[in-house]
Amino acid sequence: MHSIGGLVRKDILLIRRFIWLLAIYAIVFSGVVQKDNQTLIYSLFPGLLLILGISSDSQRSAQQFLVSLPVPRNRLVLSKYLSSMIFIVAAVLISTAMNFASDLLYGRPVHLDLMLIAGTFLSMIIFLSIYLPFFYWLGLKGFQVVNVVMMITIMLANGAATWLLTESDSQFLQDRFLAQPGLSWIFLILLTLLASVISYIISCKAYGTRDL
Repeated sequence: MHSIGGLVRKDILLIRRFIWLLAIYAIVFSGVVQKDNQTLIYSLFPGLLLILGISSDSQRSAQQFLVSLPVPRNRLVLSKYLSSMIFIVAAVLISTAMNFASDLLYGRPVHLDLMLIAGTFLSMIIFLSIYLPFFYWLGLKGFQVVNVVMMITIMLANGAATWLLTESDSQFLQDRFLAQPGLSWIFLILLTLLASVISYIISCKAYGTRDL
C-alpha cells in the first residue's frame, strides 16, 4: 500500500500547476459573483477539478513511466480513484467556503445546504464512475473528447436540475432527507460504494489490456 500513497501524492502535487485556473473558476462561478445562483459552483467547479486531477498525468511519457514501475496496473487505477475522491471532497469544501464568503460579503445569513452538498457529492461519484472507465479505455486518443463531453454534460445537468426542481420541491426533498438522516446517509454511502466498485473493476480490465 506504500506505493499507492506515493501515487496519490503525485496526483495531488500535479494539480498545483492548475491552482491559478481553479482559483479564477471558483471566484467566477461562486456566489461572490453569481450571487443570484449560489448552486452554480457546486455543479461546475467539482467537475473541473476532477477532470484536471485525473488527466494531469495523461501524457504518453507519463503513462509509459507509470507502467514501468514495479506496481501492478490495478494499483495504479486504485490510486487514481483514491486521489479523485480527495479532489471531490476538496471541491465540495471549497464550494461551500466560497458560498459562505458570499453570504458574509452580501450580508446574508450564513447557511449550510446539506441537500445540495449531498447531491453534489453523489453526482460527482457517479460522474467519476462513468468518466474513469472511459479514460482508461480510450486512452490518450480519446480523453480530450471525453473531457469536453463530460463538461458539457455537467453544465446541461445543472441547467436541467435548476429548471425541473422548484424551491418547494427542493425543500420537500431536503425535509425527507433530514427526516431520517441515518438511513439516508447509509443509502447514499452504499450507492456510491457500489458505483465505485463496479467502475473500478471495469477500469482495471480496460487499463490492463491496453498497450501504451
